[in-house]
Amino acid sequence: VLDERDRVLFSSQPAETIGKLYEALLPSESRRTIGQHRTPLKIGEVMRSWAISGGDAVLDPGMGAGGLSTPFHPRWSVSTDLGRVTGIDRSPIAARMGVTAQTLARQTTTVQLTDFLDLTPEDLDHDVDVVVCNPPYTRYQALSKEYREELNTQAEAQTGLKISSRSPLYAYFLYHLREFLDAGDRAAVVVPHVFLAREYGTALKRFLLREFHVEAPLMSDPNAESVFETAQTTELILFLEARSESDETDVTRFIRVD
Repeated sequence: VLDERDRVLFSSQPAETIGKLYEALLPSESRRTIGQHRTPLKIGEVMRSWAISGGDAVLDPGMGAGGLSTPFHPRWSVSTDLGRVTGIDRSPIAARMGVTAQTLARQTTTVQLTDFLDLTPEDLDHDVDVVVCNPPYTRYQALSKEYREELNTQAEAQTGLKISSRSPLYAYFLYHLREFLDAGDRAAVVVPHVFLAREYGTALKRFLLREFHVEAPLMSDPNAESVFETAQTTELILFLEARSESDETDVTRFIRVD
């Protein structure tokens, strides 16, 4: 870590540099078990560019090294720079990485060391304009029975839908993040594409269609090499805009990147 300090301090992408250092230090099996996968740089830039306007208050659940909410360059000021960032993470070391990256990028940031699924809008001292999120991809088998039941009860109460107890953790992040958004607010979320063809995905797709203008799902060619360095999964980026019940649904574009 000490040998890498100069590279981190003078990096033009501190979140990327710190994230790679974290992956080098923590055994990959540990990260796979809890579904931690660093957001590829180019994907983070696309998500941030679409979702964030200058001065927005951004919520970054599962912040990790802050790759989704760190400004493009620590020594530039551009019109799309964030106003403030609130990062959420259960892991003390992940939260410390995010704070360090944001500090190096001169970004105003507060971090709450908690489970995002326990957080409520009342726990924040400000309204949220944007959510950017790469949630943990933890499979339901890796979650305790008690935790799954707790998450299911909460999600069903929030959505009024019957939700499968075989849902992976990222599905509950999608259900929960809607609580923080008003109509017109945006969310950009990157998740595995497999929920589109799974039974547990039925309720999730109904929820997304009911609660959001689904501006576009963007997916890489599933037959190509994974864009994640540490996971063999095809990513699906969801570009979402919260809507009210009276709003008509906008057109959705389906984008595939070869």
